[in-house]
Amino acid sequence: MKVWKRNEKRAPHKPLLLLYVLAQVQARRSSKVLYEDCKPRLEELLGTFAPPRRKITTADPFARLVKDRLWIVTTEDGSEPSPNQRQLLASNASGQLNPSDEKLLRDDPELLRETATRLLAANWPESLHDEICRQVGLDLSNEESTTPSYPASQPGVNTTRIPRDPKFRLHVLRAYEQRCAMCGWDGRLGSKTVALEAAHLRWKQYGGEDNLQNGLCLCILHHKLLDLGALGLSNEGYILVSEDFIEGRPSSAAGEVLQLTNKLILSPQRSEDKPAAENAEWHRAEVFRGPSRSNNCANSLT
Repeated sequence: MKVWKRNEKRAPHKPLLLLYVLAQVQARRSSKVLYEDCKPRLEELLGTFAPPRRKITTADPFARLVKDRLWIVTTEDGSEPSPNQRQLLASNASGQLNPSDEKLLRDDPELLRETATRLLAANWPESLHDEICRQVGLDLSNEESTTPSYPASQPGVNTTRIPRDPKFRLHVLRAYEQRCAMCGWDGRLGSKTVALEAAHLRWKQYGGEDNLQNGLCLCILHHKLLDLGALGLSNEGYILVSEDFIEGRPSSAAGEVLQLTNKLILSPQRSEDKPAAENAEWHRAEVFRGPSRSNNCANSLT
């Protein structure tokens, strides 16, 4: 499958469609879907897990996946499918995987899970995998086997996870003195730090490195919100909160998130280890769901 790439910009539209279709195979034993039926679900998925910088309709992946020879689109009027929503709706277009591929996935549940796992690993950080599976309806649990059909050590086979420096988390947590750089969380269970993670600003899938200039020590909550685009970072290290983030009622969102608006992150021990501007810029362009809230907006909720 060819995924559009340019200057490390994100375009996970085809992978999202395929994950949705894999869930259909798993649940209904069939990959066939009407464009009209899947359009609202794809819109929701694209709105949450695709980059906010450019408008791509659900018709784009639905029609363009045909060129990868994985996907067949059929129209009632016999017209050639195009990445145009009106045309796909008017022609009552439907799509499905190639019959031979669908049979392989239907007959081998482990192959289906492995395929989904690799799609996730190639396009999103691990913090989002469970949420994406939940929203598309995929179950990747396997109680019968803990061994993948295609082990990572097999020659010529891609690994299911993007490798990272095993010392990355240690270095990041030490740099920020075991505290969340956004909220200051420093909880421990006995002698061990808990609920703190090393987050990447520029994702590994798009050229991000395992170094301190690309890392932040964050609690689990703020790590996930950073990867979802609810939180971002200015070049100077001020926390940005998306206007799309809305507090529930009753909710502690005001204290946990909204009051972070334009707050300066905690500084690492060494000034040269602060997040690099180019990594913050990548995150704002490819992940953060701007525009950002103002201080006045945040203060009005206290």
